[in-house]
Amino acid sequence: MADIFSAGMALADVHLASRWREEEVKYRKLEILRRQIDEKVEQLRSIANLAALIAGFDIVVLIELSIPDNAPQVLVAFFAGLTLITVISMCISFITCTLMLVGVLKAFDLQRAKMPFRKFWLLKCEDDWMRAFWFFSVGVPLFMANICIACWVKFFNHTPAAIAATVICVIGILGWYHVHHKWGHYLAQVDHQDGAGEPFENINKRLDAAPKGAVQNDAQGQRVGLEQQQPSVATGINIG
Repeated sequence: MADIFSAGMALADVHLASRWREEEVKYRKLEILRRQIDEKVEQLRSIANLAALIAGFDIVVLIELSIPDNAPQVLVAFFAGLTLITVISMCISFITCTLMLVGVLKAFDLQRAKMPFRKFWLLKCEDDWMRAFWFFSVGVPLFMANICIACWVKFFNHTPAAIAATVICVIGILGWYHVHHKWGHYLAQVDHQDGAGEPFENINKRLDAAPKGAVQNDAQGQRVGLEQQQPSVATGINIG
């Protein structure tokens, strides 16, 4: 009788360990998905905020700059045109990033998802992200050049001041290209992995292939961990 009772308890432990393992794998996959979404959300939000800030500052410069009556008309026209190009570039960038951000949050609200996030990003967001980031990358040096032209419009009768402003702006543009060459190409590069999200799938396969014996041996520890994590686990999302 005792042997039958022990066998039943062992079978129950195996069943519970398997169940705890499935819950933990589901939780880990959900955490991976959240990290992927958070990465792209912060990426879009940061570019959108910076682009909107630069566009607003450029508009303020255009409105508040006191242009002397005897300023060269060609220089003034060049300043106005460059300002508008900069503002339009930044507007396209932050509007695109904002709409993409809303789309990502709508498609992946932890309640519904029709495809893995990496595949969704590559199919629906990658081209728009590259375009928005390109407009932002072009708009930054244009903004610095526009500040330089504004100094020439303001101080066209004071050549030393205009030349000093030009030198500073050139240094700033060169510094921007150095930073962009290091980090901009990294942010704008396309993920050439499998369209279904190969890195994420590899992690899923590795989690699914974890030996059941390891979970059974650590059943008690997993029980405690899962009891703490269970309230935050969402199960209504298809995470591939």
